[in-house]
Amino acid sequence: MSVTARLVLSRYRIVSPLGEGGMGAVYRARDTKLEREVAIKILSEALATDPAALARFEREAQAVATLSHPNILGIHDFGVERGTPYAVMELLEGQTLRELMGGAAVPPRKAVEYALQIAAGLAAAHAGGITHRDIKPENVFVTRDGHVKILDFGLAKQRQAAPADATVVTTRNMSTEPGMVMGTVGYMAPEQIRGQPIDHRVDIFAFGAVLYELLAGRRAFQGATPADTASAVLKEDPPELATTAAAHIPPSLDRIVRRCLEKNPDERFQSARDVAFALEAMSGSSVATGPSAAVTQRKRRPWMAIAAVLAVAAALAAAFVVGRSSGPSGPSRITRLTYRHGQVDAARFAPDGQTIVYSASWNGSPYEVFSTRLDSTESRALGFPGTVLAAVSATGDMALLRNAVPFIATQPTAQEGMLARAPLAGGSARDLAEAVQFAEWSPDGKQLAVVRFLDGKSRLECPIGRVLYETGGLIANPRFSPRGDRIAFLDILSVGFFKSAVSIVDLSGQRTVLATSLTMTNGLAWSPSGEEVWFAGGRNGLAKDLYAVTLSGRERIVFRTLTGIHLFDIGADGRVLLAQELRRRELWGRAPGAVEDRDLSWMDTSAPAQLATDGKRLVFNEQGEGGGSEYSVYLRAMDGSVPVRIGSGSAFDLSADGKWILTIAHYGTPSQRIVLLPTGAGQPRELPTEPLTYQALYFGPGGRTIIFSAMKPGEAPKMYMQDINAGGTPRAFGEGMLTGISDAGLTLAEERIVVRDSSGQPFLQSLTEGNPKPIHGISPNETSFGRSKDGWLYVFARSGGPRTRVFLVDPATGRREFWKEIGPADATGVWPPDSHYVTPDGEAYIYSFARRLSDLYVVEGLR
Repeated sequence: MSVTARLVLSRYRIVSPLGEGGMGAVYRARDTKLEREVAIKILSEALATDPAALARFEREAQAVATLSHPNILGIHDFGVERGTPYAVMELLEGQTLRELMGGAAVPPRKAVEYALQIAAGLAAAHAGGITHRDIKPENVFVTRDGHVKILDFGLAKQRQAAPADATVVTTRNMSTEPGMVMGTVGYMAPEQIRGQPIDHRVDIFAFGAVLYELLAGRRAFQGATPADTASAVLKEDPPELATTAAAHIPPSLDRIVRRCLEKNPDERFQSARDVAFALEAMSGSSVATGPSAAVTQRKRRPWMAIAAVLAVAAALAAAFVVGRSSGPSGPSRITRLTYRHGQVDAARFAPDGQTIVYSASWNGSPYEVFSTRLDSTESRALGFPGTVLAAVSATGDMALLRNAVPFIATQPTAQEGMLARAPLAGGSARDLAEAVQFAEWSPDGKQLAVVRFLDGKSRLECPIGRVLYETGGLIANPRFSPRGDRIAFLDILSVGFFKSAVSIVDLSGQRTVLATSLTMTNGLAWSPSGEEVWFAGGRNGLAKDLYAVTLSGRERIVFRTLTGIHLFDIGADGRVLLAQELRRRELWGRAPGAVEDRDLSWMDTSAPAQLATDGKRLVFNEQGEGGGSEYSVYLRAMDGSVPVRIGSGSAFDLSADGKWILTIAHYGTPSQRIVLLPTGAGQPRELPTEPLTYQALYFGPGGRTIIFSAMKPGEAPKMYMQDINAGGTPRAFGEGMLTGISDAGLTLAEERIVVRDSSGQPFLQSLTEGNPKPIHGISPNETSFGRSKDGWLYVFARSGGPRTRVFLVDPATGRREFWKEIGPADATGVWPPDSHYVTPDGEAYIYSFARRLSDLYVVEGLR
């Protein structure tokens, strides 16, 4: 197919050529639907009929699509037009590292800055099971504002988890068989050149070769012919950087490069994160020492600043890249506290300031409470298995949540359990209150503030039983001010969609909002002076920025990172206790006729909205950074093929004929609108919207109406019905009934839906008659999420574990039968599965869960 300006592929109009490569050409194009510029990569005609080339082209699209990271080139779409495959990617302005270097070294400060971003991208790829296999300066792009993007995953090797009963790990797309050589000579690890089995450590070798070239201005391995270059990789070590670089290179940095370039993969760094931790060792005088002993303090300062940034980069495994716009530099020291594989849920400084108490789930095991010290790399279990830490008092008492289970699946920091008190010095726990999600000690350790959920509202109580503030959203992380006269908390306005604010309330119940418009918040704490509230937050996706806000609402960024963080505590001396987090919402399911579940995730936060009745397609939302500020709605085949982006908004249901998706635009905001998005040709349809806070929407029987739960300010949620074609005012029905998000979508053949009363008891509510009928055999803590062909309900109870047991229940008699257990094989960091959907015949189903992996740190020097 001839490519010319104004050629249209699907909805993309070609504007101009950008460059050519071995597999095809890249063009600047215009997305006519979203009105934005993109880059479109078109496979050459010569390769369009080559099965191997097609496989590589599709492999690259699929590999990149599974990742969503600021340092990896993003892909928007993939398709075939008139026999020509194409991939649509984000448009970058800048140059490759090869072009930027121009055959010369770059300043050490810049080299380290680029290397940290490359390492961050590699860490994300490796965490997603992807080995790039072709890292080189040509495949690293630097944008005009200095951001690094890893390109070209055409040779990527993608690991796929084995079935539960398997004994080996398989690869998809392309496995590396003995004798198969893939990569670029000069950057290939010895095992690559030899055609031996490889893993992610080949990327560590290539990373070292690139960093060497950045610092030295010449390649680490260079021969007259490719064979000579390969021989150099296998047998020689590159010259020391101190002898090749014009600028002095600290010996510690030279050692880092050389360890990356070890011939034996077992002697290299074992991960990109390990590289970052090695860079941390550069902090101190050794980094600042120059070739002469007469180096002045002024000359050392630039390297000391780099060391401070590197320390935090190592600690957070992805690097702080933007500091404060004014004032002192960033952290002066970080200390890593945990080293196991899993997630830290809560952490606090003990009264001595040297002991840290935290709760964590390691390697998929239940939560437990531990303590560690700043001068130790070991943690000690305190004897409270199945328990989550809530707070530590100034007098040495712990507030614990025993038998804690997830409270809200889409808010993976909220657990609910029996509030208990136990001495940190040792002793048994004494129960205080039931059904508590958060607790906080007053500064004198004499009373507790708690968060509980009652009658459809989240309540902040202090003392226990006295309500200071309540909301239809969620209250999280209450923290007393140093003087004890105020409580700061995260005010999550839209449960499940992370619309948040930071608020304070005084002990008389007077509330003040300090910071708004946050799409994600993840922990807060008061500054030692009590003049600011610090919080981890973000306004588009992950909570990866550390903010401070004054009591008058003046806000600043303390530090900005490339990955998620969770703020737990600030000590009296200003030390910050936080966790670095890798967080994703994964979407899995099983297609009709399949024998195992498939990962159907797309970007970083894939949340299911509905499964087609035949089980062949699903609708899902991208609610994280990859989905954009207004989120994105996708339609995807259950065979795992590339999904189609339908539009912006939050999807809730798919019509029975599969032609329309029911969405809310600007969900959780005053400007929210109900919009029907066509899955094929056609224009979106906006429906009349009332001044209500919408919670869940579904198509009614026959697709003639929509049924939704919503509430007016100060009122409990109600059920409404609205005609799609005639429009008009919604009609309330089912007075006194509430709906769960899953239950509300369960429209039955007899025009009845599952609703709940204020106690959580389920009923079948007719859409035409007023009296609901009790459902037998389903308890208030169980959720129904589908209906079988014979009218039985699929039911599960959220147990707190990484898998859910599903039953079939006869709503008339209460008889139940076990159906199956659903959940991921790898339970590490998994928040319990939620948002289940199933076809009536049970042949297909989908579910989602959050996965969090975190490490705990103490950071000093932030101001």
